[in-house]
Amino acid sequence: MIVLVVDDNPDWCMKLQAILEEDGFSVLTAQSNQEARTILSEQSPLVAVLDLKLDESDLSKDEGFALLEEVHSLGLSEEIYSIILTGYATPARTRYAFTKYNSVIDFFDKSRLSSQIKEFRQAVRKAAVRAAQHLPLAARDSAVTALVVDDNPDWCMKLKAILEEDGFSVLTAQSSQEAMRILSEQPTLVAVLDLKLDESDLSKDEGFALLEEVHSLGLSKTIHSIVLTGYGTYKYVRAAFAKYGVVDFFEKNRFDLQVDEFLEAVRVAAAKAPHHPLLAAWDSASTSLDLSELEFSVSVSRVAKHIENVLGLPPYPSTRVSTYQRLSAVILNVSEAFSHNLLPDALPLMFLRRSRLLQEDLDHMRDLLAKQLDILSHIALLALFCEESDLQCVRQLLDKVHQTYAYDILPLSRSDLLQIIVAKDRQQALQEFVTSRVDLVTISPFSITGPASDNMFFGREKELREITEHAATVSYAIVGGRRIGKTSILVQLHRLRLPAVGFRVFYYQCQRLSDSEPTHQQFLEALSREWLDLTDFTPSSFSEILVRLSGDYPLVFLFDEVDRLIPADQAEGWPLFGELRALAESGHCQFVFAGERTLREAIKKGTSPLFNFANTMSLGRLDSPAVEELVTRPMGQLGIRLTEQASIVQRIWDFTSGHPNVVQRLCHQLIVRLNERQDRCLMPGDVEAVVEDPTFQRDDFYDVYLEQATVLERILPLVLAQDGDEPYTLSDVCRLLDRRLHLVDHSAKKPRAAEVDAALRRLAILRSILDYTSNGYVFAIKAFPRVIARWGQVTIADELMILMEKYRDYGDLTEDEIEQREYG
Repeated sequence: MIVLVVDDNPDWCMKLQAILEEDGFSVLTAQSNQEARTILSEQSPLVAVLDLKLDESDLSKDEGFALLEEVHSLGLSEEIYSIILTGYATPARTRYAFTKYNSVIDFFDKSRLSSQIKEFRQAVRKAAVRAAQHLPLAARDSAVTALVVDDNPDWCMKLKAILEEDGFSVLTAQSSQEAMRILSEQPTLVAVLDLKLDESDLSKDEGFALLEEVHSLGLSKTIHSIVLTGYGTYKYVRAAFAKYGVVDFFEKNRFDLQVDEFLEAVRVAAAKAPHHPLLAAWDSASTSLDLSELEFSVSVSRVAKHIENVLGLPPYPSTRVSTYQRLSAVILNVSEAFSHNLLPDALPLMFLRRSRLLQEDLDHMRDLLAKQLDILSHIALLALFCEESDLQCVRQLLDKVHQTYAYDILPLSRSDLLQIIVAKDRQQALQEFVTSRVDLVTISPFSITGPASDNMFFGREKELREITEHAATVSYAIVGGRRIGKTSILVQLHRLRLPAVGFRVFYYQCQRLSDSEPTHQQFLEALSREWLDLTDFTPSSFSEILVRLSGDYPLVFLFDEVDRLIPADQAEGWPLFGELRALAESGHCQFVFAGERTLREAIKKGTSPLFNFANTMSLGRLDSPAVEELVTRPMGQLGIRLTEQASIVQRIWDFTSGHPNVVQRLCHQLIVRLNERQDRCLMPGDVEAVVEDPTFQRDDFYDVYLEQATVLERILPLVLAQDGDEPYTLSDVCRLLDRRLHLVDHSAKKPRAAEVDAALRRLAILRSILDYTSNGYVFAIKAFPRVIARWGQVTIADELMILMEKYRDYGDLTEDEIEQREYG
């Protein structure tokens, strides 16, 4: 701690320097205002001892007052506390100094100082403590400083370890004298005090003496205390709480059972301290609303910097403050703070330079986010310096921004910030603040189209491990129905699994080919454009592409939806798949194909190069533990609480039977339902309401299971569901078809037994709707017959009539194949 002594008498400078250095201060001296100004510009003294009349040859000159005035006008009076020492003390001078300059701590007459050395030293210490607690924000560390005072070194070490693990910067003292010295040198917001510091003499209340001294210095509102003692009585507790504003009280003999409560008390005490760096910066910004745009931007930049420090956020690459109209904005880098990728990596924090949100501000926010900030986030925070009672009106206005522009603007008040600060995990608290207020549908990870994201990929570890371990020597054919997870597996292999074990991987989605049945040549040219970025290269074989891709790493090629390639290649004599098989068998590379019915049939055909080429991997429904993960983990990330979690998961499993896309569709509808009622608590009744909804049953359950199914695959479940006499042999199914289809249409074309058998097998292997047992076929999806039964006989009859008409006209084809026939 630096103390500046200013006196034109060198003897007094030396005398005061000796007194203060004896007390442990670092002392600088000046014998004129000019010399004092130089020191102030180069050093950072926190206490000044001033001679009011520096020029004794001319008593009309109040040079000491001139220096005080200059310090005050430069805005340093809250950083430098002064002790006035003069040979010309009068009541008028004293009143003037104390009234105008609130940084003046005390006033001493030189002629009486020798009898007041003790009081002078106490005044300097008082000034030093106050100055340390009011250090400028820029001079503070991001961690809040806590002071532990206990004469037992073991307790000091124990409390220090606990508090440091919670993110505090901790100082320790084993006596009240040491504690006061620390308070004079360090900005401290929390003190943990042992009331009985001297255990050798229980009559000494040294802890209370320290509380009294802190209180007498006017710091009991600045330094919040937690009392910890082995001698807790109601007398002690009442006295500490009543007089000194103690935050909480803990007994040492029960401390180990109350560590969490102790840490919570310390965090609350730190956050409530008026000079908490972040809250002080916030309060400073709230008083800057009438200042210029530049001055306000400086204030909000300081707030953002302290948010980064307190929450441990790395700085965002662009640190500038963007301004537009009455708004200023910074970007918080929350890529490491948010534990999942449901939320954006960059979070805009906007500040409004007025105390009320107006209609015009809504358009300005949209323009600021869309045009000035170079990020894609549709979620932002809006710091508001308004009364808590005005927040409801603010939220209503911000709802309009969401409805009109699809932006989620979340109001952030001082009390919101306080709750984040006092949390044990502040980054988690920020994440929970955002997820509890944002539109759930906006950040919902439940996807009804496309491959599953990394954080939604569950239940396929066995398949991934097998392919990864054998990809150097074995090719695979993944066969499964629509939306069962084939593409998700390929994406995982492409992005993560195979590159991690040293493979160079190339992926192609065959649905991107414009022709429904592309030729061998069209496919090769598409690969050349995709992988080689060559438009003037026309490969005649896959080997020509392979040569250009070869390198030091083994190659694996992933082809999705290969059903589109098979018909044309078969018609041409299998040039493509014949070459791919030859390359794999020679060890040049390996392949992973994914497809449905056409791929499965080609694999079974003895004349096809796919026969005995790739290991077939049939992809079915998820098991119950995987469904539980798929439901509960994302719900938890969204901050949704599942009441009767086991019951909810079981009902979802019972209805969906583990089809991953149906599970995600069901969960998506649950999110929509919670969002509409602005709730974060999911109950069994919510699940029941969704699964019993006829629209969900038809669009998100029945149609998903039978997407890309053939006409017979659609007819069979309708017929079997009405009978209810499981299991079904092939002859049973043919007899039921005869009876049901005759009732629907007397002229109906009778399906051949071989066609029925093939359709039943596909319903079991591709669609996972049926199971084949030793006694015949049964419904694997127990909800399937129940859903169909709810349609009613008329609806089922109408559906069967339409399907039989298609079967009569086109045979056992899919909807896409029928459409291709109709429109070429």
